[in-house]
Amino acid sequence: VGDHLILTKPLGTGIIATAGKNDQGDAADLAAAIEWMSLLNAQASSAALSAGAHAMTDVTGFGLIGHASEMLRDETIAFEIQARSLPLMQGAERYARQGIFPGGSAENRAMYEPAVDFDDGVSPELRMLLFDAQTSGGLLIAVPEAGVTLFKQALESAKQDLWQIGRVILRSGKPIHILP
Repeated sequence: VGDHLILTKPLGTGIIATAGKNDQGDAADLAAAIEWMSLLNAQASSAALSAGAHAMTDVTGFGLIGHASEMLRDETIAFEIQARSLPLMQGAERYARQGIFPGGSAENRAMYEPAVDFDDGVSPELRMLLFDAQTSGGLLIAVPEAGVTLFKQALESAKQDLWQIGRVILRSGKPIHILP
């Protein structure tokens, strides 16, 4: 409880790849997604361990919510995620408004949505992007308060991005709560 939830790559590789496969994607969006997918997670993983991370997973085929659910084996804790803090790849929201998602995203939603409490201010498109089946996504990491600065410094020196997207809290309802 109290750990910060940190994400090391923006969301959207699944939706952007699907748009590209269906000739509905912009070449610049696909190029940017490929650049993100080519970035390895090794430095972020090492930095997280040095910062005392309590839990970590990659965000891939089960989407952010699916992988977050897997981290929540302890039934006394929950994740509180700020939707406005979530990084999205260039074009991801536009494709979401068009309803372009990989088939795995719908399966992820059917499987994991019962574990999520969405506040009313979270758009339908963003809700679906949380279930987007990622390819070579980033890491979702629970870092203790005392290690956040060290983790940020390590990634900044490696010229890698990170986003603080939420916190680990005591569970009082569903295991994942998405705030606007």
